[in-house]
Amino acid sequence: MQLGSTSAIRCLERGCPQGSVSGPIFWNIIINDLLSKLNDLACCEIIAFADDILVCSQSRDLSATFLHAQEALNFAADWSKSFKLDFNPDKTRFMVIEKRNVCYDAFQLYLDGTPLTMVQQMKENLSASSISNYDCILSPFFIPHPSERNAINIVQFSDKSIEDFPIICYTDGSKIDGKVGFAFVVFRSGVESENFQFRIRDECTVSVAELLCLNFAVKWIYEQNSVISEYLICTDSLSSLDSLKCISSSNNIIVDIQKQLKSLRDKNI
Repeated sequence: MQLGSTSAIRCLERGCPQGSVSGPIFWNIIINDLLSKLNDLACCEIIAFADDILVCSQSRDLSATFLHAQEALNFAADWSKSFKLDFNPDKTRFMVIEKRNVCYDAFQLYLDGTPLTMVQQMKENLSASSISNYDCILSPFFIPHPSERNAINIVQFSDKSIEDFPIICYTDGSKIDGKVGFAFVVFRSGVESENFQFRIRDECTVSVAELLCLNFAVKWIYEQNSVISEYLICTDSLSSLDSLKCISSSNNIIVDIQKQLKSLRDKNI
């Protein structure tokens, strides 16, 4: 263990009982070593929350994608043995997201020699801070396989005057000095009533920030318990609006917004 310029080495002879006060901090110290080393592997993005780890591998070539994923699994298996830990292959799943119709029968992933099960959908409980331009992960998030996604009605645009809406949400995302965030403000009958600001990971693009802002604004509307049936969301992101028209999008944020808008219309909002 190293803290600043001071370091100490101790042999691990026993673990911590589950639920202990010091258990979480000891776990964070140990697992951080694995996460930092996995992040150094090629074409891998690592997302972790508590003792759950999500490894994302991406490549233009399917064989290379599986190769990178297998390298990460091999490294994790070897690492776990050195720390006297075991990852459970029976609880480990993998999912392939590919737009084209590809046969995966020739591909398989293994954890410590045990073949892993491929699934069509995956659910993870990860924190809202785990947002990046590689994948958008919200808590909890759900990734549907593209082949199983039902068609969703596209977003509706308004040609009414702003004065016709009792509640208006103005959204915006920005990247300044390498820092990324988004915010939206709510006006009720022309008077500002609420505002929200969110800081996200620096790797995110402005377009991701704009979409996330729209996502949060739609969620805010959905959570309102009022008799108002019409809301207006104003954005200056034309790319976001164009993206929301596409019902076959594989972007998790866009899919989430489309689903929420459909839920609102089902409630006559």
